[in-house]
Amino acid sequence: MNDLTLATTPPELRHGRRSAVRMLLSCDNELRDLEFESVHTLLKSADVLVFNLSATLPAEVLYGGVCVRYYDFHDTWCRFSATADPPQDVLGSHGLRPLGNSTVGYQSRRDIWGHLFEKGRVVADMQRTYPFEYYRSAFSVTPGSAEFPSAARPFTLEVVRNLMRSCVKFAYVTLHTGTHIESESPVPEYFMIPHDTLRLVERAKEAGHTVLAVGTSCVRALESVDRGVHTGRGVEGYTDLVISRAHRLKVVDGLITGFHDPDSSHFELLRAFRSQESLSDLYRKARSLGYRKGVFGDVCMLV
Repeated sequence: MNDLTLATTPPELRHGRRSAVRMLLSCDNELRDLEFESVHTLLKSADVLVFNLSATLPAEVLYGGVCVRYYDFHDTWCRFSATADPPQDVLGSHGLRPLGNSTVGYQSRRDIWGHLFEKGRVVADMQRTYPFEYYRSAFSVTPGSAEFPSAARPFTLEVVRNLMRSCVKFAYVTLHTGTHIESESPVPEYFMIPHDTLRLVERAKEAGHTVLAVGTSCVRALESVDRGVHTGRGVEGYTDLVISRAHRLKVVDGLITGFHDPDSSHFELLRAFRSQESLSDLYRKARSLGYRKGVFGDVCMLV
């Protein structure tokens, strides 16, 4: 399966608005080329869109000539990947303690996040890195993701208003994305599903409405509901669920997502929604129409 062209310029710089991307709809064995801004016409009253509230961290730091990419954040430690071992004295000057096995410790998660916001830059899939606000969506509320959960990026205020006028319901989860290292399976990721989201999704399913995840991170969170712990806030924990063609979807009916590399875990997740043949047709159509991948790229909708 050939790759799509990488979108390296944000659509708001190309066309003046962030929502000016294309959307390839896959529904009932049909593929339709649409403008994303028409998304409100595709959903019915009381259908549910689920958004990830996680916000991107500037998770890559240069220490002299050593590039360190932090991921897999926990309360007092996190892992990193690096081009070489970062200088221990430099780490120490920032309150970080090398623990071995490409892991550093710190007093609290707040400390590492303060360090990243002071010194770090966003992990991007392109040569040029844009200002930090380009790597946030209207739903980026809670810092914690090592990579940008970008599927919600085209949802501008006007798009949201049109969805609300169509009486589409909004629900929210938090899942902090880790950086996928090529030699590893997807790392366990922290997720939290509030009680309000659980109730809204349950009522929608009972009434036969569509529950549509915005981004693969929302799929992983929602499908992990049985793996979390019930707390006063909702269901939360660290999910090690890896979704593939063998996974039977229990909560999510559809998905809005970007276009992913065929050898990625994100693409493998799509196989829970569509067969390999169907996805090949989808990507073939996307290529022929000039669709682009990446955080600033176009999207597809699988329902």
